[in-house]
Amino acid sequence: MTQLLVETSKNQDISYTLTDEELHFKANSVDKLTISVAQIIGRRIVVNGLIPGATLPREQELCDIVGVSRTVLREAVKTLVEKGLIETRQKAGTLVSPRSNWNLFDKDVLRWLFEHGVDEDFKMSLVELRSAIEPSVVKLAARKAGDSDLKKMEKALILMEEATTPEAYLNADVTFHMSMFHACKNEFLIQFRTVIKQILKGSFQVQQTAVIESDSGKKLHRALYEKIASGDVEGAEITMKYIIQKAEEELVMGTLKK
Repeated sequence: MTQLLVETSKNQDISYTLTDEELHFKANSVDKLTISVAQIIGRRIVVNGLIPGATLPREQELCDIVGVSRTVLREAVKTLVEKGLIETRQKAGTLVSPRSNWNLFDKDVLRWLFEHGVDEDFKMSLVELRSAIEPSVVKLAARKAGDSDLKKMEKALILMEEATTPEAYLNADVTFHMSMFHACKNEFLIQFRTVIKQILKGSFQVQQTAVIESDSGKKLHRALYEKIASGDVEGAEITMKYIIQKAEEELVMGTLKK
């Protein structure tokens, strides 16, 4: 069962079987079956780069392929519609949506896009998004962070500094940024934490660099923490902007300075 989903024309139906990897994922996923099915189909759409307007197999055929009931499949389809990946039309069936309709703030869609491969324009868009959000977050964190917030940030910072593997560094880095978002105490800005989390994870995958060898990143995050802890609003903003500038160099320009 290794036949991949193949699409030759947007006017032709798509026929495929699940790969061994997808069968394993479906059988061993800790998520609900509905979520697992949505993950399998959604990943096929984004990672395989299906042509917008391509028609997915009809409901019963797709049920047979994936091995689920119509109830489960319909819930999975509903999830994918909410992500903007597909649309259902009477008589026309279930169609792959154009990328312009995809919900890029959805963590799954972002993760699949990074897996598919992102171009320079997309990387710059990510940097610009961070530039628009995170400086505001750290300014508020410098004003509002309490003792518990600072303890969480410092704990994550220490884990970054002590990390001996890229994975450990990434996890600590993400935790630091998520703690920073919570410290800003703004429920609207906090909603962006999920997308920033996925951007950070995806950026590490793209860089494919031994990030833990970079002292500058650790020093910059230590400096940012100290600015927030001391209530230095302007200093926190400036430091965050510089961190994002360094991230742009690493992600877009492909450099990493120690």
